[in-house]
Amino acid sequence: MSNARNNLVRQLSHRSLFESALPVLSTLSTWNDGDILFFDATNKIINAITGDGCIANLVGVAQQSVKNGIVPSPYQGTAVDASVGFSDMEGPAYGDIFSMVLKSGDSFTPGIPVYATTDPQTVTVTNPGSGNNVGIFQGPAVTPSVTGTFGDVLIGARYNMTGIHF
Repeated sequence: MSNARNNLVRQLSHRSLFESALPVLSTLSTWNDGDILFFDATNKIINAITGDGCIANLVGVAQQSVKNGIVPSPYQGTAVDASVGFSDMEGPAYGDIFSMVLKSGDSFTPGIPVYATTDPQTVTVTNPGSGNNVGIFQGPAVTPSVTGTFGDVLIGARYNMTGIHF
């Protein structure tokens, strides 16, 4: 699983399909800041992607971490932490450039579409067959990527739309 990190590099047309994430949270909602998120139409919540099957409902990148529907408290294990309930928070953002982990061994060039992997902060250039990309690579050419390489990606949204939207 990915680590929480603020990976917003540059705001271009900062948008969100869910300006408030509160209506689409549940105890099933768990992700880290910087994860690519999708709308789970079965459970009516947003959650971290787990692979290409989620990308048809891509909604953007998480702006904060959530565990079981709640923003983790800095006071873990205390009575205060246990009493925290769902609260309003910013929904996932799209239309901006985010620093994503590049899949080891892949070669990235500016303008190439990037696709989801099973890690919600890692992107690949390998089309998994659906053709549903998560964004467009914006950084300088990387040939080939080594473990731990980061690159800038313009992330879009795809929920209930034809094609990706920035």
